[in-house]
Amino acid sequence: MLLETISHNFSDSHPEITVELRRSVRAKRYILKRKFTSKIFILTIPNRGTRKQAIEFLKRSNGWILTQYAKAKEKAAIQPSGTVHIHGEIYTIKPTEKTRGVSRHFIADDGERIVEIAGGVAHQTRRLHDYLKKLALQEYTNAALHHTHKLGKPYIKIRLNDPKTRWGSCSSNGTLSFSWRVIMAPPFVLNYLVAHEVAHLQHMNHSAHFWRTVAMLDPNWKEAEYWLKKHGSELHLMA
Repeated sequence: MLLETISHNFSDSHPEITVELRRSVRAKRYILKRKFTSKIFILTIPNRGTRKQAIEFLKRSNGWILTQYAKAKEKAAIQPSGTVHIHGEIYTIKPTEKTRGVSRHFIADDGERIVEIAGGVAHQTRRLHDYLKKLALQEYTNAALHHTHKLGKPYIKIRLNDPKTRWGSCSSNGTLSFSWRVIMAPPFVLNYLVAHEVAHLQHMNHSAHFWRTVAMLDPNWKEAEYWLKKHGSELHLMA
């Protein structure tokens, strides 16, 4: 059971680290783990444990936490022959100088998923981001056209951004804004996100009418919402 999420400074020269405090009736001791591919930590508190004891345990684990945080940061960095997620699948990054300005992702004859980034290693991160944003814009546009046609409410335009806490928004003038990072999630997540914001074209709230509209546009919306809650933070570490 999640009790709270805290941010804690473990070093004067280090940014705050996020720790989720969870209680377990079956735990017999304090257990500290790092989320997979994430810089977020989970501290499990035994049934009779207290918040004060949990903070003291975190302080005693200072060295281990900073080491694990560094590993997560290193893993998230884009490296030649590293990997990135596209549509929820893992692709190997392969820089190429043969065709400047053109990037692509594909499945090789041997079954390996590859994202080929043009322009060589020096500008690899920027070019990878540019490619993912281009791909995201195409898919957001297709999904928005599909859902607005179904709803009978047109949108004005689509904007891509990189927010830390919101995946999408809908303005009163019909502009839909989305995080480009959702292109790294499974396709059903992006489809739900668009359905959610398109539903706001009709209901600028989260009323029961709004959620019925979301369900009409995307009957599987709950699965996607759960995915975002569980894995959304990891999208900020994948590219």
